[in-house]
Amino acid sequence: MLRIQERLFESGHSWVFIFPVLHVIMNKSIAAFRKSRAVSKRRVGKSAKDAVDRKRRKSDPKGEFFMKDSIYTIPVSEVFEPMDGCPICRLRDTLESRCVEYIMGAAMMEPDIRIETNKAGFCSLHFKKMLGCRNRLSIALMLESHLDYLKKEIFEQKNPQQRQGLFGKTIDRRSQQAQEMTHSCYVCDKIEWALSRMVDTTLGLWEKEESFRQLYAKQPVLCLEHYALLSQRASEKLSAKALPGFLEATTLLTKRYLDSLKEDVSGFCRLYDYRSAGQGEPSEQVRTSIERAIWYLTSRDPAKTDET
Repeated sequence: MLRIQERLFESGHSWVFIFPVLHVIMNKSIAAFRKSRAVSKRRVGKSAKDAVDRKRRKSDPKGEFFMKDSIYTIPVSEVFEPMDGCPICRLRDTLESRCVEYIMGAAMMEPDIRIETNKAGFCSLHFKKMLGCRNRLSIALMLESHLDYLKKEIFEQKNPQQRQGLFGKTIDRRSQQAQEMTHSCYVCDKIEWALSRMVDTTLGLWEKEESFRQLYAKQPVLCLEHYALLSQRASEKLSAKALPGFLEATTLLTKRYLDSLKEDVSGFCRLYDYRSAGQGEPSEQVRTSIERAIWYLTSRDPAKTDET
């Protein structure tokens, strides 16, 4: 730029002094172009990230983004090492406790959480657990917005009657939505989502690690519900080579407890037989056989459920 200016000055051109001004303008234009290009790159990057996030939400609507605090991340070893009762029941109870505590805390004021609880509501079991947290204001705030959602989305909709086909029956969408609402629960959905992934982790460990297979075999019991869950999931996830061994080990844990439980329940029934008079006090196993049988069949301890 300076050389061009000197040559023009020697040749007698008086407007050469415009060049410094042009030089400044050009520098500013280049800087503005670079800045706009950087902004465009950031926008493109953000758009790509948003697209990935939308794809992840679509593929996992049960709450992957609810895991931001890792409240559902539990090492499998912590579940199986205590060797006290059904490990999957223990896992579910831990997940359940964390979820209830989470939504009863500051999370209840988060808009995305409130939208989900408004739509899904809660089952009677988890309402009981929420009441056990001794925070009635949190429950009242969630109920207020949930009831408002019911009022607007179900009972204030226009044209709730809908005919199926030209000559079909008329369906009331309000009753359908109410029916769906009575069978949905925010906590149940989150637990089901997290539990399925923890079960998959358990199956993967069983297939790959001998030490975990030994730990698994030492478990005292698997309740009937979680025996079915593990067996069904294993049929979908395990290889053809690993599946028979896992099913055999899992069935043994459940049936072995069933055999002893049946004897204990029969022993309880014999207590009321006149021929058992004078045989002394029954064992602890016999006295608790009814509650343990209910737990085995339902995966829920009736004593703990009543306390809640």
